Amino acid sequence: MNVIVFGYSSLCVGYSSLTNFYASVCAGYLSVSGGYAISFGFYASLCQVYGSVNAGNSCLYKKYSSLTNFYVSIG
Repeated sequence: MNVIVFGYSSLCVGYSSLTNFYASVCAGYLSVSGGYAISFGFYASLCQVYGSVNAGNSCLYKKYSSLTNFYVSIG
């Protein structure tokens, strides 16, 4: 299994446009993941919510950046 580490904190510090884009990718990735849908279900919801919050207030988003760091295992 390959492990991919998403360091979301470094992306959301000053690039709100990237975090908004990532929210869309996260939602799409949930569909692509197929068998991993159960694992990603809860995170996908967080990604969409925090992506929306960051669109209006990047400073607020920083407070939640630690919650958006995660590990995805793919094989």
